[in-house]
Amino acid sequence: MVIIAAIYPTVDGTIQIDFWGVLFAAGVSILSAIFVPRLVTIFKTSKSSPAGAKKVKNRRMPTTPAPYCPLNSHYWETVDMPEGDFTVIDVETTGLDPRNNDILEIGAIRYRGWKEDARYQSYICPLGALNPAAQERNHITWENVASAPLLSEEFPNFIDFIGEDLLLGYNIGYDMKFLQTRAEESISNITFDVLAFARDSITSRNYKLDTLRDRYALSGPRHTALGDCESTAQVFFHILKEPSAQAEIKERQKIKNPIREKYAD
Repeated sequence: MVIIAAIYPTVDGTIQIDFWGVLFAAGVSILSAIFVPRLVTIFKTSKSSPAGAKKVKNRRMPTTPAPYCPLNSHYWETVDMPEGDFTVIDVETTGLDPRNNDILEIGAIRYRGWKEDARYQSYICPLGALNPAAQERNHITWENVASAPLLSEEFPNFIDFIGEDLLLGYNIGYDMKFLQTRAEESISNITFDVLAFARDSITSRNYKLDTLRDRYALSGPRHTALGDCESTAQVFFHILKEPSAQAEIKERQKIKNPIREKYAD
C-alpha cells in the first residue's frame, strides 16, 4: 500500500513514479515493522511493573571467604524481665565467626502485650562463599539469596522494624555480634538472653533450642530465622510458667543494676 501511494497518476499514458518517495515509504514500512512491536512490549512491561519496583539483582556466586571485619561485639544486656512489649530476633549465617562469615537471613517478630504484632524477614546476599556445613543446618541455597539485598541495603529496614524495642534472642549475643560486625554499625537496643534465663530457671539435659522445643512439644520450622524467632518466644513463654522460674524472676528483681555492658573475649 505504501508503495502504491507513492505512485503518481499517469501523465500522457505513462505512470510517473517518484523514486525518492518510494524509497522513503519503504524505509518507513521497514522501521515500523521493527520498532512498533518493541514499543508495544515495553508499554506492556511498564504497565505490569508497579512504580518503584525493585530490579532483581542476580549476582555471581562468591567463591572466596567473606572479607574480614573487626569484631563489633558491644551490646547492652538486661536481667530485668520483659513486660510484654519486645521484639524477638534471629539470624542465619554461613558460619560461627562474624569476622569471617556472612549473614544469610534475618528474622524478627514483634510482640505487643505478649501477643504477636508483626513479622519481618529478609534473605541477605553474602559477600563470601556459602558453607556446605551451614547449608546442611539452615538449608539456605544460592538460589535463595542470589537476588536478595546486600546487608548494607537491608540493614536500615531491619533497624526501622525493631525501633527502640527490647530485643529477645536465644544466645542473643551471637545475633548481635553478627549484625553489628557485618553491618559495621552499632545497635543501641537493650537485649534479653532467653538462653541465659533458661539456664538459670530450669533443669535440662542441655539447653539447645531444639532440646527445649522438644521438651515443650513445639512445632514449626527449625533453623530458619522466623522459625527460630517463634521457637524462642514460645520457649520463653513456657519457661515463665515453670515454678522454678518464679524464684529466678524474684532474684532478678533484687538486682540494682540490671543492665550490663557485654563484650566478646
